[in-house]
Amino acid sequence: MPVSNEHLILKFVGYLQYECGATEKTIAAHRQSLAHLAAWLEPMWLPDATRITLQLYIGDSLNSGTSTRTVARRLSHLRHFYRMLIHEREIETDPTLYLAMPKHCNRTKAKDPQSSVTVATWVRMDWDACF
Repeated sequence: MPVSNEHLILKFVGYLQYECGATEKTIAAHRQSLAHLAAWLEPMWLPDATRITLQLYIGDSLNSGTSTRTVARRLSHLRHFYRMLIHEREIETDPTLYLAMPKHCNRTKAKDPQSSVTVATWVRMDWDACF
């Protein structure tokens, strides 16, 4: 088992290079998304992230003013990463499964009083989509 998040990210980079044939630009984007999540989760290990943890991460990103397009791209990268972990038998369940893309949210601003309403609406809609 990998000993750190950085080791897992390097393993994923190798997977992208050798098994997927990804370009350097694609690899850099995936690496940046995973590094951002790892920093947000610190000191938690990436495979220990749950669906709720990822919802909080996405909500926090939207609330801090990150565009929905960037958040959706990060979520796509995370889906790819967690699918690789399942394939490699590092984890048994995918925390990104049924996690909705934040398409319907408006861009939020960090100091905007409507931000938390928008994020709460996204989390509620995402939660309802599971059932």
